[in-house]
Amino acid sequence: MLGYFNYLYNVRNTCFKNSFLGYTNNNTVTKDYIINCAKNQVQSVSQSSYDVDQCVANSFKEPGVNTTDNMLFY
Repeated sequence: MLGYFNYLYNVRNTCFKNSFLGYTNNNTVTKDYIINCAKNQVQSVSQSSYDVDQCVANSFKEPGVNTTDNMLFY
């Protein structure tokens, strides 16, 4: 579970470095840049995106059902 929060932290502090809440700084951050950067951050916390995906899926009250309560955020 900690890997997911590390991933979020890395994405925020790396991919959104030049952006705040979607407002880009001098148009240097594009949607494609953020998506690619976020994908690359998976490697910083895990060997595969599967591990992060499983962490997210298992954090719901009913694992894999993202319409139920998320126990980590609860």
